[in-house]
Amino acid sequence: MGIKSSDVVGLRTFHAYNFIHNKSIFVGAGKDTPWPGTPEVVPEPTYNGTIENLVALKRADQVRYALPDPAGDIEITTGQKYRLVSEEEAIANNSRWVYVQAWFKYDQFPVTTYRQTGVFVNVKLRTGVPVNKDVALPDDVESYGFFVNLSNLDPVVRDKHSRESIEYIIEL
Repeated sequence: MGIKSSDVVGLRTFHAYNFIHNKSIFVGAGKDTPWPGTPEVVPEPTYNGTIENLVALKRADQVRYALPDPAGDIEITTGQKYRLVSEEEAIANNSRWVYVQAWFKYDQFPVTTYRQTGVFVNVKLRTGVPVNKDVALPDDVESYGFFVNLSNLDPVVRDKHSRESIEYIIEL
């Protein structure tokens, strides 16, 4: 039996595997102040961008493998569709895409207006904060780990009756 050596595609699949198995992935929301301009003009995220005035982090509800699929039911940006797949299918197809989803639920997530969301990996909570805490405020966090994705948005106004699903496809 011949065994292929890893290549760039295999290495990306390995990174997706490690990402999927990380138990400390959070989606954060921030920027509670308006964008410049009247009306507000939402800027495109920039490389090495930052999330301004982080309000809170929500532990990811789903972290799964994904593959591009024109008939898929996950649509992140117009025209880009994906489907969720098992680990076996992901490895067999050299998947380098990871789906991250979190619910900002009712009064579990702070009542605020936010204009940015992002994905954080390897978040470390402070000593004394329950390790399985779902919503972490900035004072609960010892280290934000790696900030791997940023979205700039029109203002999202939350109240105690709000519930939003935040979704990302991260290509590794």
